[in-house]
Amino acid sequence: MGEAYHYTCPSCGYEAYVAGGESRIMMAKRQSYQCDDCKTVMDISTEIVDPNSESGAWPDFIPVDEIKCFHCGSRNVRVWDGITCPKCGAKMIKGEEGTRMVD
Repeated sequence: MGEAYHYTCPSCGYEAYVAGGESRIMMAKRQSYQCDDCKTVMDISTEIVDPNSESGAWPDFIPVDEIKCFHCGSRNVRVWDGITCPKCGAKMIKGEEGTRMVD
């Protein structure tokens, strides 16, 4: 499980349920990204822990050029600033924190 927030844009109504930055969820480190092609925000795993590692290290980095939008498949993604609406550029409102269940 991991924590996420409900972000809403008062200008255009866009909504996203994301961490809003870097987070950890189960055996992965995640980062909030925005896709500049489909104008969405999502959390993407950036590091995966080896479950067989005795040290609990974070050994496997996802190369930046392999990170892609899971909505449209584009590689035109960048770290989201946690504020700006990807659809219209207005300031989004950070709502209440919730728990996200992950398979």
